[in-house]
Amino acid sequence: MADYSKIGEDFGIIYTCNCGWLDRAHSYPDSKCAGMGVANLWKRIQNEDGGNEVMGRHPAYVLSYRQDAVKKIGPLKLYPGAGNFYVVRRKLAPVHKQQVALAIFMEVSLKFEELQNSWLARKLTGTDSGYSEEDLVSNLIGFYKALYPKLDLDALCKPVSVEASRKGHPSLRHESTLHFSRGHAPGWARSSDTSAS
Repeated sequence: MADYSKIGEDFGIIYTCNCGWLDRAHSYPDSKCAGMGVANLWKRIQNEDGGNEVMGRHPAYVLSYRQDAVKKIGPLKLYPGAGNFYVVRRKLAPVHKQQVALAIFMEVSLKFEELQNSWLARKLTGTDSGYSEEDLVSNLIGFYKALYPKLDLDALCKPVSVEASRKGHPSLRHESTLHFSRGHAPGWARSSDTSAS
């Protein structure tokens, strides 16, 4: 989970009624870097912008997409990330272009979270942000913001106040553990409650 101190910052986190924890940095679709940012990905797919390729007998193009993050370790700046090259058919219908963009975006998002969740990344950065509960939801919201720029995230997600968000941050709640009981559906119980296991 993102740090408590990030609650309420412009590109920090906030709790919302409809979307849970929202990371505004992850939901921001734009980037100044080539090959980065879901808005750039979507623009390239719309314009079929990439080197010429052939897929079977169909004309296609090659594009790359990457996600990364800046990690400071002392005086060093590292840019760990994940990405790939993709061959996409030309002249797809608009709805199929959206599907291709979503598939690429989801694949790279999962690769990036897996990288952040690796032992080496956690050791080097001192953080545990892989698969943080707000990341993938915020990514997906950012994806649809790129496709539909007029989308009002506050109207969609309905953020609560900074004060309410701070009260609900996991660092202030009791730790919970998922317990399974034979013959019963999984349920949440406090880790100190041994009767649920």
